[in-house]
Amino acid sequence: MRREKEEERRRRERLRARAHLHSRSVHLEPPHCSAAAGRHKLTHTFLNEETPRRLFFSFPWRDISIFQSDMWIYKILLCVVVLVYSETKRHALQDYQKTDAIRLVTPPGEYYLSKGRKMSLGKCARRCTRSRKLQFICSERTACTYFMRECIIGNGLNYKGKRSVTKSGVQCQLWDSMTPHEHNFLPERHARHDLRENLCRNPDNTTTGPWCFTTDPKTRHQDCSIPQCSEVECVTCNGESYRGPMDHTESGRECQRWDLQEPHQHIFHHNRYPDKGLKDNYCRNPDGRQRPWCFTTDPSTPWEYCNIKQCDSDTSGDIENTTTCFHGRGEGYRGIVGITPEGVTCQRWDVQFPHRHTFIPMNYHCKDLRENYCRNPDGQHLPWCFTTDPNVPIAFCTNIPRCGVKPLEPEALCDWRDPGDAMPKDQYKR
Repeated sequence: MRREKEEERRRRERLRARAHLHSRSVHLEPPHCSAAAGRHKLTHTFLNEETPRRLFFSFPWRDISIFQSDMWIYKILLCVVVLVYSETKRHALQDYQKTDAIRLVTPPGEYYLSKGRKMSLGKCARRCTRSRKLQFICSERTACTYFMRECIIGNGLNYKGKRSVTKSGVQCQLWDSMTPHEHNFLPERHARHDLRENLCRNPDNTTTGPWCFTTDPKTRHQDCSIPQCSEVECVTCNGESYRGPMDHTESGRECQRWDLQEPHQHIFHHNRYPDKGLKDNYCRNPDGRQRPWCFTTDPSTPWEYCNIKQCDSDTSGDIENTTTCFHGRGEGYRGIVGITPEGVTCQRWDVQFPHRHTFIPMNYHCKDLRENYCRNPDGQHLPWCFTTDPNVPIAFCTNIPRCGVKPLEPEALCDWRDPGDAMPKDQYKR
């Protein structure tokens, strides 16, 4: 009897020792996702060899215990949550592709689903982008047109043009065809790259630019030699009349849409400046700067100029130059009035005293900023000038008559805007 009790005691000690050995916590790394979700530790423990393994997630808000056999489900869910969260930081409108096959159209100021439910333009863009079956459409009652670039920026990853021949003139093979060349770039697998028909695209982000498989059995693929937008786009004067599709800055940053207030808030709304072409995120010059520019999608860089060359025939367009009176806003006035209505002498444009400014004559060669004559280099309501009075930065030259119109009464000029209202804070350094 004593021997049996001793053997039973030893067996229990061995079981306790074994349980203690297997109860050690083992640290594992979390599953890898393309966007980091945080460095949370995962631990698992088991009491004996017959007990299923259990994994523990240690989060700041609570601990979660699951069976290791179900771990693959939670890995997938964790990655999906992380990816969805990272995508929401970028505005849906900014990513909406400009293409003739997929476009976002809405009635002015009101946005509806086809079922009549009202929603914002941004939400509409997100729904249209994420819906694979396109169970609804965002539509409008009036026509809506987007620029189609037949040039590329950088390596042409976002090119959505209609070129379908290679640089040697060979017709491109259809993306959904396996003849004469088999490949893996199927439209349904690369939906974001718009692999329609046989159009040149850059789905693999190659440095040579958009390309395609060819219909020549001897030549598998070839680039399409699409020119850079900086080579084909041009501006006249300082680009106030530019209406082209350039949408990246000279440093390669993507432009922010004019109808968005993030990441940078601004006053340049289409409703406020309907004649400035503030559509989408194209480079424009609504306030008379040296050349077209745009706000950027980089929170640390508010705005930058765009890399658009000067046209060979650099003219001021249809603006009629006058010397004794002015038409419209007076942008073509080239007279010699250099005194304000109050009799104060205007400050010379090539002088920075008493008021500092950026309207340097050499940067605005087509604006004729000679001497101290009244001019309108930035599209104000009337010709104006900086004054020599330290207490009065600018003055409108209402003493210059409109052509064929009686001079305006002073009370009729209350709708003028200060040029500084439309310019960045560093444009007028007073």
